[in-house]
Amino acid sequence: MPIDEIPSISVSNITLGQLRVLVAVVDAGGFTAAAKRLGMTQSAASQTIRALEGAVGVALVSRGRQGVAPTEIGLRVLSDARAALRAVERVHEHCASWAGLDKGTLRIGSVASAATRLLPERLRAFRRRYPRIEIALLEGTDREVCEWVTRGAVDIGLTSCHATDLHAEVVAEDDFVAVVGRRHRLASMPQLRVLDLADQPFIMSGAGCAPSIRTWFKAAGATARVAFTVRDMTALFEMVRQGLGVTIVPSLSLPGERHDLRIVDLKPAHRRSLLAVTRSHQPLVPAAATFLGFLRQLRQRGAGSSQS
Repeated sequence: MPIDEIPSISVSNITLGQLRVLVAVVDAGGFTAAAKRLGMTQSAASQTIRALEGAVGVALVSRGRQGVAPTEIGLRVLSDARAALRAVERVHEHCASWAGLDKGTLRIGSVASAATRLLPERLRAFRRRYPRIEIALLEGTDREVCEWVTRGAVDIGLTSCHATDLHAEVVAEDDFVAVVGRRHRLASMPQLRVLDLADQPFIMSGAGCAPSIRTWFKAAGATARVAFTVRDMTALFEMVRQGLGVTIVPSLSLPGERHDLRIVDLKPAHRRSLLAVTRSHQPLVPAAATFLGFLRQLRQRGAGSSQS
């Protein structure tokens, strides 16, 4: 077959609008919710996906009783669609920065402790200085945050986990503490060793600190008696209040309301470094570079250090 007769997909057959609808439909799990998010009708969203599937020649989503889900090839296309949309955003952000407008979109992924106690004050100060920058905050575990940064889903991650393929720098530090109920027999202790908790039902945080905590128990010649693993920190502290067990958490994770809780320092102390992680060898979008510089300034002033 002559080269000029070989079928091909023209770039003009695929639009950014179609890719945006594809991402929205998959993320929302259906056309109705996606159309609402995008400000269009359900019929228009469905027609857009059909036009995209017609352009590429394969089905990208499957429709069933459980909603809309990507097909196998749809999953691959979805990844490229997200990358394409993000690339266009980067073009706008770089041009805005060059024009001195200081605007753009900043996507931050963060572990719960940093999102709750560290980021609000810093984001408030950042927004006062750069009100034109839109900020999207995703909360996840240490592993999830690193994965988001690696995939480019977020620009900066705040985590205590350092993946080898990511650039990392310390932006804050805090200490791990033991948390017991106010009436617990260990509540009167001025300090606690990990070994002191070995015979107690343990409530393990599912937010990402479990490997470190298990390592400390092992070093002490013991094993944590994990009775519950809880990702939501509010639920975790309430379970401690109800006498269901004890726990160890970073001090930044501690709730503002500590009624019926007793916070006890660990001996020896276990310190955690919170890292700002970004993709190695990848230029940061202007908003991300600006925010990272802002965190460095606060760190240099001593604002990065936390109090338990």
